[in-house]
Amino acid sequence: MNKAGVAYWKVDWGKKDADPQWRSFLTRLGKKIAPNLQIEHALTPAALAFAEIYRTYDVENIIAVPQTISRVGALLTGVAGGRKTSIINCEDEPYIAAGTGSSIGIMRHEFNGKLPDGVQDFVFPPLGRDLKDRLDEVTRAVRWHRIAAPFPIDQGSIYVDTVKLRDYWVMGEKETYVNRKAGAVVEQSAPAVIARGLEKPVVTLVNGDTLKPYILASKYPGGAIAVSAIGRTIQRAYLTPRADVLLKADALDKPIGIFGRYHQLTIRFTAPGADKESNGPGPGRRYACGDYQKCNDKTS
Repeated sequence: MNKAGVAYWKVDWGKKDADPQWRSFLTRLGKKIAPNLQIEHALTPAALAFAEIYRTYDVENIIAVPQTISRVGALLTGVAGGRKTSIINCEDEPYIAAGTGSSIGIMRHEFNGKLPDGVQDFVFPPLGRDLKDRLDEVTRAVRWHRIAAPFPIDQGSIYVDTVKLRDYWVMGEKETYVNRKAGAVVEQSAPAVIARGLEKPVVTLVNGDTLKPYILASKYPGGAIAVSAIGRTIQRAYLTPRADVLLKADALDKPIGIFGRYHQLTIRFTAPGADKESNGPGPGRRYACGDYQKCNDKTS
């Protein structure tokens, strides 16, 4: 493995998948044989004591957003009083990764249509978000991580909202790899806001809307800031509510990555000499935009 230049090893499930002692031994052995090898662990949070990368693990794509945000929030909350150096891998959720300083492990692909045996693709079903048609999210997140690399969970302050948003999906046929009957309701709640290294963003509903997006924001160790507005899974649809979001930052001399859809995003800079507010591109501001127009989604 060392001679082959393998640099990353994803350790999934198996006979001892939840045994932290075995996983710890594997990590030590890997470092001894291949010092540059990074080993990704999962399934047992105890691995956070030694894992360089810890994966939130498999989710059902029809309700993956709240499932993933919930797991990221639980990992951050669980280590808030400790000093763990793991980087969270939130699997196939690029915008959640950008907004929480996590890494990604992309699984979606562009091969649409049914499986070779004629059965609907039940891992990536053609409904809800339909991830096979959302490959641009991956490109944006990868480009962002070239600007600001994912960082360990012991760096910076952590805010995980105690207010939870509840999502749910009413199952149809062949819509998940889990054995569920059509008509079953899959529910999941997750923190409304997660912030790392920043104050809690202020989220305000507009135009009589009652549905809030998930808001995730992080200041990376180098000073770059990312904010993500993530949609909601309701009944049998993925919805993208657009709210006003106020984010406070200390300066505007580092890149800012903005992902998702907003009614209006305002970034208020608090450092002496900085512009007080900005809600769009301008001189001296650098943005890595998501899927909206001019980093301000008033029109689209």
